[in-house]
Amino acid sequence: NNWPVQAVVMKAQDLTFPSDFFTHSFTNFVIMGLDNRHLAAQQLYRTLKPDGTAVVVTWAFMPHDIPLKKAHLATRSEDKKLRIQWGDDLLLKSTLSDFYKEGGFEEEKVDIKSFELWHEVKDLKAWAEGLWSFLGDTEEGWSQEDEERWEGAVNIVVEEVEKEDAYVRNEDGKGGKLRFVAHVGLATK
Repeated sequence: NNWPVQAVVMKAQDLTFPSDFFTHSFTNFVIMGLDNRHLAAQQLYRTLKPDGTAVVVTWAFMPHDIPLKKAHLATRSEDKKLRIQWGDDLLLKSTLSDFYKEGGFEEEKVDIKSFELWHEVKDLKAWAEGLWSFLGDTEEGWSQEDEERWEGAVNIVVEEVEKEDAYVRNEDGKGGKLRFVAHVGLATK
């Protein structure tokens, strides 16, 4: 559309945009991966114009949360930590609400709703392998032991996902549908 677009890479906790700059801000599935959500919330608020809108989306339920953690614990020593942390309190609606409050948004100007969505998976094993390759990494990185235990970890993810009510198998037996739930927040400055 010949829009004047410029892409910039920067930390959410240290935005270099001027204050009161954006009319809209969209933060999708980002706050779960931040080491300092408080600073990111303040930056979001600071860069938003008065009466601007901030849309923030987080997960409320992911069918792979527990299966991935089980695969991690079953194939590694207890002292290894996953590189990306998710789940637990990060799935709570109150975490998203607190994020807005920490930024400076007034409670009465924040609306959070939860939405269910279903994701079609043609091949559950291929999906689990892609998921493990992205989210199964540790703080130390991938090791030779991880390589040797790769198939076992992927199989654990598949077996655990198949046990969940959030997975509905297709008639072909290879794929199915996975249920996710997202919190979608809409706030006005």
